[in-house]
Amino acid sequence: MRNLGGFTRLLDYVAAYCGEIVNYSSLAKETGLPIKTEQSYFEVLEDTLIAIRLPA
Repeated sequence: MRNLGGFTRLLDYVAAYCGEIVNYSSLAKETGLPIKTEQSYFEVLEDTLIAIRLPA
């Protein structure tokens, strides 16, 4: 976690879309982060039990 600014920016958008289907490409456009980075940040959120991924 070197890019704390990007992580906190992603947290703001994730909180706004709580309970909706995650679209990594639209989040990447809004946050300015690469999709791979967003996916790794989501893994951190899941590992720390902040987020839970539910199957569609």
